[in-house]
Amino acid sequence: MFAPSIKTTTSVCNGALRGALANAGFEVVENGGFLEASDGKQALAILPVSRCLSSRNHTETTPIAASVAGVKKLMERYGIRNTSEILDQRNCDDLDVIVGNANVPGTLCIAFGVCKYSYADIELIVVPLKVFFQQAAVGSVFSIGSRSGDFFYDYAKATTANTHGVILRTHFIEVPFERGESI
Repeated sequence: MFAPSIKTTTSVCNGALRGALANAGFEVVENGGFLEASDGKQALAILPVSRCLSSRNHTETTPIAASVAGVKKLMERYGIRNTSEILDQRNCDDLDVIVGNANVPGTLCIAFGVCKYSYADIELIVVPLKVFFQQAAVGSVFSIGSRSGDFFYDYAKATTANTHGVILRTHFIEVPFERGESI
């Protein structure tokens, strides 16, 4: 029986995220629990969030939450001071930031990693905060908790049609092969 740990899930999802961003042309570095990625045209400051579904025998909720506290830390880390006001008003206008040494516009993002019952099936998405502010609605793929203020991504509702504006969306699936077999 698969028994995921929070530490391993975080490590696996962050590694997959770094690889996916690198594959998309970004240079990626870790900075105090956040990831910074730049491709020369845009720079991203990313709050990584991960979850592993653990039991196929139980119905598990499909939304994954990024805590409002984590989002505030991301915003403060990259120089945004009036975080509560911006979050309360969902104001996209004050979200431009400088990320690392990049001389290009910076975007605050949340990356969600979902391991589906094992570490061999991982879905990743990188969502700018602006997309949440513009598209969040109760019961949709992106939502913001009315009481908690947490940012939710519902992977079961995600389609190409309703995830426009995201930086990256990808899926990793392990393809086993026999020892000695070439790929």
